Amino acid sequence: MLELSPDWASPGYIASAWHVLLLVAGGISLFCVLAHHQRWRGLPAPGVREWRVGWIDIGILFCMLFMWALVAGSITARLLPLGEDPTPALRAWRSAIDGTTLQLGMALIFLILWLAQPFERRLSFNSEPMHTGAAFRKALLYILALMPLRYLLEMLWGSTLKLLEGMGLPLPMNAQDVVTDLSVTEPLGAFILLVIMAGLLAPVVEEMVFRAGLYRFLKGRVGKEAAIFSTAALFAMLHYNLLAFPTLMLLGVALCLAYEATGNIKVPMFMHALFNLNSVFLIVLQA
Repeated sequence: MLELSPDWASPGYIASAWHVLLLVAGGISLFCVLAHHQRWRGLPAPGVREWRVGWIDIGILFCMLFMWALVAGSITARLLPLGEDPTPALRAWRSAIDGTTLQLGMALIFLILWLAQPFERRLSFNSEPMHTGAAFRKALLYILALMPLRYLLEMLWGSTLKLLEGMGLPLPMNAQDVVTDLSVTEPLGAFILLVIMAGLLAPVVEEMVFRAGLYRFLKGRVGKEAAIFSTAALFAMLHYNLLAFPTLMLLGVALCLAYEATGNIKVPMFMHALFNLNSVFLIVLQA
């Protein structure tokens, strides 16, 4: 008699179990966040202070960031040319070096322009002190609470894209290069560098630029709600990934709300890192 027993150690089962675990933990976390919000409703949140710089200053910042994105790609292309038929390992190294170079340059540009401001404009990124452990626990709660909304949104967006494709509308459906290259775990050095870039560099740098920088600037110019959605939209668009656009938009909104709720930039940084590392884990499992 033939026995059909599932391979519980297979990546497919592990990925499915992980999704179920995230959904259950996310539902509980979402209930806790909503209950906490209802309990303390009416009390002021810590909030974040506006960044009182001019439009010219913020324009210079993003022009320099855009120019660096172009220059960084050219530099790495010369240092490590892919050629006509690059191997997966070479693509992985190139993607890791591209991402690391871009993020380090962005951090340097932001810090230079921040330090160039008069002292009274160089406010702390935080309006409330918070220990690192407490910030991580808050971030874990918030990112788990986001998961049920993420799954629902991805299901609706996927159905919409399939419908549009069925109508003959050409859509760019390719994932980011870094997402594709993360599925290649060899060579190990390139994979580790990609993980460090996705789980450490990108969260720290992008939260400094988008939440501590752009969001705080726009909050003082157009108001909190408009600043949240415009920052989230720009954050999602600059990832150049139509498939993930609504998810990244949702994440961008959640990061701003977490920043406002806690008054500490470490919370959205940890949230961003957990989101990226979860994506890395699932990409590797499904490779």
